[in-house]
Amino acid sequence: MILLGIFILAGATTYQFFKGRRKNLELMRLYVKELERGLKPLDKNYTILGIYSGFKADFKISERGVERVEASIGLMPRESLLYYPISMLTLKHDRFYLVLRLSKRPKSKCQIVKEKVLKYSRADLNKDTTKEVSLHGEKYLVDCPLEIFEKLKELVVDKDVLHVALTPETKVLYVFAKPKPGLVEKVSRKALEVARALSAS
Repeated sequence: MILLGIFILAGATTYQFFKGRRKNLELMRLYVKELERGLKPLDKNYTILGIYSGFKADFKISERGVERVEASIGLMPRESLLYYPISMLTLKHDRFYLVLRLSKRPKSKCQIVKEKVLKYSRADLNKDTTKEVSLHGEKYLVDCPLEIFEKLKELVVDKDVLHVALTPETKVLYVFAKPKPGLVEKVSRKALEVARALSAS
């Protein structure tokens, strides 16, 4: 009976490995294509994270106001029968980070944060200036001047965009999202538009 259980577990582990690996490889290929369609880079450099865990990328682009773009995709360990269920509780979802290194220092900082997902509160931001807004039917906390918010809210193209930030000290425009087909390209393209608008202001 124990031997049968070992065989069943081994079979399930092998099946999950190949199924999960195939899914993650498909997602990695898809997100690479979406990033390149959205950013249209002149040059690119990719670094694989693990074998099936995602990748980091650096892009050189011909966009006024942007020195370079960094992207990172972190995928759930779908290939692991044992760790995948645990990661559903800890990591919860795949992750997409986009960082635009701006050539011009922004006039003001800004944060747009999906409160429910990231567990932020007014105390985590500036409770005196933070406001609540509804975007795509979801509640976000916003801490920035109205003029900047009107530009950056364009980056919240979907409820799966979880955090948008503009940091004058480091001249960075940052986006954190839960990736899905179509969203990576949409966010990447919109980020360039927002950077262009910031550079012109």
